[in-house]
Amino acid sequence: MPASLQTLPTELLRLIIELDVPPESLVFTAAKRRREALIPLSHVNKRFCSIVRPLLRRVLVVNAVVDSKSARNAPKELREQAVAMIFCTPQDSHKTVVSLSLGSDSPFLNLQGLLYQNCAIRITASSTIRPLQLVKLALGGHLLYTKAFAELLHPKTSPALRYLGLAGRTSEADILVDCAPLLAQLTALQLDEVTGPPKARDGTSLRKVYTECADKFIVNAWIARKWPSNLVQYVLYDRPVWIDYYGSLDAGFASYLPSLQAVFVPYGIGQRPQNLYWRWRSKEPLEEFLQLMARRSIEVVWVNEAEYTFILPEFERYLKAKQQHA
Repeated sequence: MPASLQTLPTELLRLIIELDVPPESLVFTAAKRRREALIPLSHVNKRFCSIVRPLLRRVLVVNAVVDSKSARNAPKELREQAVAMIFCTPQDSHKTVVSLSLGSDSPFLNLQGLLYQNCAIRITASSTIRPLQLVKLALGGHLLYTKAFAELLHPKTSPALRYLGLAGRTSEADILVDCAPLLAQLTALQLDEVTGPPKARDGTSLRKVYTECADKFIVNAWIARKWPSNLVQYVLYDRPVWIDYYGSLDAGFASYLPSLQAVFVPYGIGQRPQNLYWRWRSKEPLEEFLQLMARRSIEVVWVNEAEYTFILPEFERYLKAKQQHA
């Protein structure tokens, strides 16, 4: 008798489901798409439900305070299935207060990934503080800065942290000061709309600290000029600027960055806007851009993700490959 979905082994059926839905992600929109694809599958029948429900519980997508409270108050066996949580509210809701407990009774001590976007974080701790198991942490959007960040970004609180993404800081200098003690243990750091490095609160420069980790952080191309030029080795070119006369992609930022080794460019960025007039339309839009990168021996890495609230997967792979060939 020919095989059907009902006769397939559970592990094979789970693999088919995993391949059919968007991959697991800490980018809010991508995680939401995955959740929206999994929910209908959980209603097919009891067998599908038993396979899909654990997948839904792995990454908690929270976009309201009431959802956050429900997640915190869920039974322990359900909370322990979660490996990551994404808290994202609308941009005008950045004063929404979200609690993060560092005490021994914290419901999320086992989380490996955490994203906070457009909110204020309140750190609470009992007399006994247990370190978090976070490996990946992203702070994005419009966050209301408080001193709690210093606790969250301390090596004693986050000893396993390896990937940190900072985007759209409300008080960027303070954030960079707070994460300085973590830099030595990080594998990759991604900064978007964050300028620096600033001075520490005692007035000393943090330039030396950031110079020592220059080989593992990536910044947006349009804030790269605000960093000391010798610090920037990797940039993300996600906001194309066009040269009107030629209709080609502007690569001028590279001339300010003598240490630049690689530029990460999204697929599709070479499509010219249709509402602009180009005097020389015969030129390929990426031709001069790629030629300039080649002359400078700057590697161009193409990336798929269209939203940059977290460390680029391509940047992670690039650093791993570079380390393997060192």
